Amino acid sequence: FGIPTDKAVAADYDGDGRTDAGVFRDGTWYTLNSSQGFRITQFGQTYDVGDYETALDKALAASDYAALRAEQAKRRASGDVKQIGIGVSVYVEITGGVGNGESAKVEVTEDGRAIVYTGTSPHGQGHDTAWSMLVQEQTGIPMDRVELVWGDTDLVPIGTGTMGSRSLQQGGNAVFQVAGRISSILALIDQMQSIDTRDVAPLAHPFDAVQRLRKDAVTEVDQREYLQRIAPATQDGLYLVPKVIE
Repeated sequence: FGIPTDKAVAADYDGDGRTDAGVFRDGTWYTLNSSQGFRITQFGQTYDVGDYETALDKALAASDYAALRAEQAKRRASGDVKQIGIGVSVYVEITGGVGNGESAKVEVTEDGRAIVYTGTSPHGQGHDTAWSMLVQEQTGIPMDRVELVWGDTDLVPIGTGTMGSRSLQQGGNAVFQVAGRISSILALIDQMQSIDTRDVAPLAHPFDAVQRLRKDAVTEVDQREYLQRIAPATQDGLYLVPKVIE
């Protein structure tokens, strides 16, 4: 069931309208080129990364585009009252949002749980699931034992937030990197726990330290006269400080 409309579709999930703008632009170029004889010259920016042709091929294969085109041709040839219109809109959009990086902290509790503190603030994107998957991949801690903390400025004092498709790219990467460090620590602990220390004698300290005390020597020599002789000059019962700066 469908309703023909010329209104752009926008929803809470993605209401920016970029796909609609892409369809309008490409459709306008096609119409002008085919019906009015305009010569359309493509223009735009050149991107130094991204295999866009492969991405498009995968999208066409996933949607079975060839079969759709075959069905479209079949209905047109037979004059079917129910025709099929097919439109493809492709565009490149920046992601990562604002800011340069995001805060994250992962805490492993004594009972084997993980608490993730993230600077992003989810409102329906499923951060609980995504962040738990990242922690499980890095540390092996099951997803159902990972707790996410966000939006509490007492526990997460620094955070940029969620906007502009930045959550996974910046917030998720921060969690992934911190969880990777935790994984290295856990691996070292496992390695140390696997060492057989039953035949190792306990040591109070790693080195045998010998305390060497100075032996005070008592002398009967009276140095009073010597000390007075080399003492600074005095004036009115006070020592005179030598002038060091002219």
